[in-house]
Amino acid sequence: GAPTPNFAAAARFALAEMLHDQGRNQQAASVLAEALESAEKAPLETDVAGRSAEEIRARMHYFLARHHAEAGQPDRQREQLDKALENDPADPDALIAAYELSRGDAEHRQRVLRLVREAAAQLQQFIDNEPEEPTFYNQYAWLVGNTEGDLDKALEYSRKSIALKPEEGGYYDTLAHVYAGRGDYENAVKYQARAAELEPYSGLILSELAAFRKKLEEAKNTRGPAEKEE
Repeated sequence: GAPTPNFAAAARFALAEMLHDQGRNQQAASVLAEALESAEKAPLETDVAGRSAEEIRARMHYFLARHHAEAGQPDRQREQLDKALENDPADPDALIAAYELSRGDAEHRQRVLRLVREAAAQLQQFIDNEPEEPTFYNQYAWLVGNTEGDLDKALEYSRKSIALKPEEGGYYDTLAHVYAGRGDYENAVKYQARAAELEPYSGLILSELAAFRKKLEEAKNTRGPAEKEE
């Protein structure tokens, strides 16, 4: 079909996510910058690629933050994360990255946790309004499981998302991270391996599987095997 503005923007968004999955975050950000530049010439509909222009801009800054993190530039990483959260204060990945970066900075940590609580409350409202939509259960579990909050609810919601959509690899990835957040690396490996089966070409999922396996071995060597799921 003709490369309409929304069609081109959706294609760029998909390409950017693929580049991010390969660890090419600076290139991913450049692709989204092109999409936003094009949008200034031909305005996008608010639901292009399922995201608003502000959410796409937040994603671009998140990719740049990841690039600076990998380059060992924490100050520039924080600058990009702040910009991401200015555009979309509820972006789960930006909140998780900001939470991790805030270690040792109590004031920054409290600011990030306030945004995490607000985002979790918003997701809870979405769940209440659409109880059969798996996306919101997964997003709640991903956010809380990787930061702070009700880990029992995060586990419940992650399982609920899988019950609603059992062949979604990303949902098993979330479940694995919730278990990791609870210190249960045996189940983290189990469910991350399932995610890798469903999405065998995902660089992010495979790298996390390797990381969880390493954590599991460390746990066995220091504290014994993690408790298995009942």
